[in-house]
Amino acid sequence: MKRLFSITYALIALATTGCASKYDYQAMHTPTVTLNAEKAVLISVPPNGNYTTTVYEKSGAMTANAFADSFRAYATEVAIADDCHGYNCLKTNPKQYGYYVEPTILHWEDRATEWSGRLDRIQIEMTVYDIATKKQLDKSSFTASSKWATFGGDQPEDLLQEPLKKYVASLY
Repeated sequence: MKRLFSITYALIALATTGCASKYDYQAMHTPTVTLNAEKAVLISVPPNGNYTTTVYEKSGAMTANAFADSFRAYATEVAIADDCHGYNCLKTNPKQYGYYVEPTILHWEDRATEWSGRLDRIQIEMTVYDIATKKQLDKSSFTASSKWATFGGDQPEDLLQEPLKKYVASLY
């Protein structure tokens, strides 16, 4: 009976720990100001993420869209800059925007977790600039890994929403 209880307990522990995605958020630079919700936000599309030699097509666009969705909860206007990337957007974008957000995909790994046991993983860095002053307001990053019991269908982009909601809320 004791052995049956131990096995049951171990299976329950494995199931509950395998069913939750994991997130680790690290502020690299404490925001110097609280963002003004009245100012529009411009978000650049990062280059597509990769893992070793595999490039994940559209991962840059999915990342930019996830950022835009999170900022829309606070900012009056949010746009995605398809025509410029990186710090150069600060020099060439219209003055109608108050903030420029530059996401960077540092790691993007899509695995068949349900049969391989290898987790999906991402690492995203984000930098927020004040467009008028070209001053960096924040630089942070987060890593996330998928749950082990995915039952198919989980993708790295599914790991973006939760940490981005918390991150953007901390800015406003």
